[in-house]
Amino acid sequence: ERPAARAAGERQTAIELASFEMERGESFDEHAHESHQLAWVRDGVLMVSVGDRHWMLPPTLALWLPAETPHVSTAIRSAATMQGIYLPADLLPEWTEPVPVAVDPLLRELIDFLCQDDVPAAARAKAEALVPELLQPAESLAIEVPMPRDERAVRIADALVAEPADDRDLAEWGR
Repeated sequence: ERPAARAAGERQTAIELASFEMERGESFDEHAHESHQLAWVRDGVLMVSVGDRHWMLPPTLALWLPAETPHVSTAIRSAATMQGIYLPADLLPEWTEPVPVAVDPLLRELIDFLCQDDVPAAARAKAEALVPELLQPAESLAIEVPMPRDERAVRIADALVAEPADDRDLAEWGR
């Protein structure tokens, strides 16, 4: 279900954007934001964890994080450019849990446009008004991977969950 956008003139939304260059394996400790966040990577792959739920996000997916949702973000396998898109906390209140969102070319271009410093106020307001309209939950993307039962494999799985960027190969894990 797509979130309902506010009627024109009801609110002058101010979307804030921030870019973070992240090295492979770098992460942000658990934190939360007063605003809703759309966590997205321009390049690379980002893992976002909320409690015991984890999402792997390539550039075609973002994760909607409702305001005040504690989460951890980690760059996976390579450097990544994380883009934080922050929306006012009273916008889209019906999404009360994290929601994977498809990032189509139009949304990507709008984010690029909004990241520019010299955007005229009227054009910025129009672009900001479009962003909520484009937030569509991603089609099915859940992949259920059960945790192993053998205690040796559980130790490895736990280590990978704790440090997803660990690049040891199979032989090293076997030792």
